[in-house]
Amino acid sequence: MHNGVSGNVIIINGQEMMHGRGLFEFPAFSPDSKRFATMNWNGKTYALSVDGKAGPTYDDFLEVNRNVARFLDSHTYRFLGVKNGSVYRVVVDLGG
Repeated sequence: MHNGVSGNVIIINGQEMMHGRGLFEFPAFSPDSKRFATMNWNGKTYALSVDGKAGPTYDDFLEVNRNVARFLDSHTYRFLGVKNGSVYRVVVDLGG
C-alpha cells in the first residue's frame, strides 16, 4: 500500500507496522502469528525488520529459495546475509 507521503506502508489488522521508501521482501508471520518480519531494502542495504523495528544492515541477502529467509519458530528468524563479500548465516533470537 502507498500512502502518498511516506512511501510504502505495511498495515496489519488496521495498524501501520512499518513504512519507508524501500522495498519489503520475504514478508512472513511467525508460526504463532504474533510477529511479522520482512527484509527491508532502503536502496543501499538490507535489514531484517521484525514488528516494525529494523535490525543490523547487510549489503545483500541470498535469495536461494523462500525457505532461506524465514521463522524457524515463533522466536527465531534466519536468513543468509552478505556483508563485505562474505556470506553469513544470521540467526536472530527475538526473545520469548
